[in-house]
Amino acid sequence: MTEQKALELLDLEPGASASEIRRAYQEIYNELQIRLTNAPTEHQKELYRKRLAAVEEAYLFLGGESEEDLSELPSMGPVENTSEEKAQAFKPQHLSEAAALELLGISKPFSRGKLIDAYKDKKEGFEKGIKVAPNNEIKNAFQKSLVDLENAFSLLEPLAERPTPVPPKPEPSKSKPEKKKASPLLWAIPALLFLAAGIWFYLTKGEKRDEISQEVKEEFIKVKSQADLLAEKQYWDQALEKYEEAYGLLADTEVGDSMRSIGQRLEAMALDAKAEEQALAWAIAQRANSTSAYEDFINKYPSGTYTAQAEQKIRDLEANSERKAAEQQQRWREAEEQRRRDQAEVEEQTRKKQAESDRRITEEAELLRREAEVVSSKPIEEVTNEIYDKPEVLPTFPGGLASFSHYLSNNLVYPTLARNIGVEGIVYVKLIIDTDGSIQDVELLKGIGAGCDEEAIRVVQNSPKWNPGMVKGRPVKVRMNLPIRFKLS
Repeated sequence: MTEQKALELLDLEPGASASEIRRAYQEIYNELQIRLTNAPTEHQKELYRKRLAAVEEAYLFLGGESEEDLSELPSMGPVENTSEEKAQAFKPQHLSEAAALELLGISKPFSRGKLIDAYKDKKEGFEKGIKVAPNNEIKNAFQKSLVDLENAFSLLEPLAERPTPVPPKPEPSKSKPEKKKASPLLWAIPALLFLAAGIWFYLTKGEKRDEISQEVKEEFIKVKSQADLLAEKQYWDQALEKYEEAYGLLADTEVGDSMRSIGQRLEAMALDAKAEEQALAWAIAQRANSTSAYEDFINKYPSGTYTAQAEQKIRDLEANSERKAAEQQQRWREAEEQRRRDQAEVEEQTRKKQAESDRRITEEAELLRREAEVVSSKPIEEVTNEIYDKPEVLPTFPGGLASFSHYLSNNLVYPTLARNIGVEGIVYVKLIIDTDGSIQDVELLKGIGAGCDEEAIRVVQNSPKWNPGMVKGRPVKVRMNLPIRFKLS
């Protein structure tokens, strides 16, 4: 092994100090030990064992020439940190907002519920790692991650949207965390690992094994380890690039074909995920069944599978809306015509009733006139109690009939009941004008009801004194009939 190769395996620069070499070895050894413990297949475990052996060889090459230097390290794990290094490891570190978001695996904006779920998931994983850690160094690494997790939660908690009334640092509960939609690449990575391991197994076991130099194999292991680390941290795009770089080192036609097959599979999985997402959005739009919902779908998927159907749905909804508007307009016109017919019928009935009322009033007035003529045709001597019905000079209201009409318009109060029910007509009262012109013995001769009769009697009783009637130059009592008209304006 050369110094350059040893430095590359430990990810060091030339001139690194002994402490830097030792620490780099510890970190890489810890990571590879965790991967070896969690490897799903025996073949992958064998690859990690080879990687560990290469790292140990690089460490011996750079750190010493004897087994005594390596004896201080655990046989299956890195050496223990000094007390000063442990104190430094557990010293609270200031986290930036970006680092806190990355640690919890979330992005802005985020709700408090989403933050709590991410915190619970990460905490459960770190606590499980502490329990199953094969040595103290790995356990310390998990404990430090747990401290960083607490700091990240405290930093992000005030930034959460619509906080819910829960304790600042929630305890893990049995409630099932919200299911998150995984990236299509998440499912592609295991398939890529499986296929890559198979290719490597074939290449190492088959006839092409001798064609691949030891140097290429070591470089392959290094790049693939970097890809494994990126995949564990869920940096899917970067991990895929590293995998392609690792297997590209083999420069084998069959490997290249296999990688292209993996790329095609990833692309197909991504297309399937997009199709599933589009189908879900289409189902939501159909449930809403509104123009705005279909327009939102078209804006999001202008060339989608269901775009033509969405456009047809919009046309159908608009046509249906226009039809309903036309039907509503027709119903309104029919209702307006019916209202006009009803109004005309009411007006006709009112007109007929008014004509009939006027006819009866005319007949009654004519009857009263005839009765008055009969009375007036009798000699004055036949009138009893010295009350004249037709004296030589009739009584008059001061100022004449015009003044009496003005008096009525200023003092007559239209009854509320009569106004509300639309009662109109003429109330006839009879009265006696005394020799001094005062009004006496006011009585109802013919009324129309609804309070109009009482109001007519009141306004006549309160009338100012009249000029009395005269017979042979002297004032006499005169009996008169007065019509009082009630007319709604």
